[in-house]
Amino acid sequence: MVKTNNKGEMLSEHLEELIAEDISNNFEPFFVNATAGTTVLGAFDDITAMSKVCKKHTLWLHVDGAYCGSVIFSKNHKHFVNGLELSDSFSVNAHKMLGTPLTCSIIVTQHKTQLYQSFSNEADYLYQTATNDYNLGKTSLQCGRRNDALKIWTLWKSVGTKGLERIVDHQFKIAQIARDYIESNKNYELYSFKDSISVCFNYKGIRAKDLCTALYANAELMVGFGKFNDKEFVRLVTINNVITEADILAFFKTLETFVDEKMLKVTVTD
Repeated sequence: MVKTNNKGEMLSEHLEELIAEDISNNFEPFFVNATAGTTVLGAFDDITAMSKVCKKHTLWLHVDGAYCGSVIFSKNHKHFVNGLELSDSFSVNAHKMLGTPLTCSIIVTQHKTQLYQSFSNEADYLYQTATNDYNLGKTSLQCGRRNDALKIWTLWKSVGTKGLERIVDHQFKIAQIARDYIESNKNYELYSFKDSISVCFNYKGIRAKDLCTALYANAELMVGFGKFNDKEFVRLVTINNVITEADILAFFKTLETFVDEKMLKVTVTD
């Protein structure tokens, strides 16, 4: 396991140590996966630093932006993926931050030859045009499957590039509203950090799993929980471009009312 800092960002120095150790043990490292938006805390790996390590050892650097890769559309937040142009490949799920219908997963690479080597199947009945210009099945997983790219294309045509930027920026704004609320209330403990769309917290010391399960079982709220460094917490994700500040405040009000009127009473009775 590669060590991380307190945000969950991979430490490139330790990454290089492990690569050197593997090589000395006659293993052959070939691929490094950086993350643009870790699943729990929403952290971004330092792509530039990791790229230096990968280039030194001739390793493929992939940036997994499934969760938060859509920051590329925001002038205010695209700096989180500085150095992206140094990577060999990049993936992003438009059905997450951008809100397209499921599924819309995209992967791009600087090495087109690798697409042909990975996906092409030279069957006579599949590709019968004279050139490969329009044989997109040879460079993707799709072939005759549904066209996922159409979903992001229609969204982009509908709202424009500035519209995509507004969608991304709104989610960070809503997350900050949630953090501000948590930090202004002594009954909450905040675990996440600024500039993340994952808002992680605990309320009145109640175990996160128990709280989330009770909220769901009583049809009050549907929110998940996560864990980092042996700390378990409620994980509120602001991937939704239609929620408002009022919705966030209503979320906390519902949670607090449920705990005070139902959950704590049950706990005391038990």
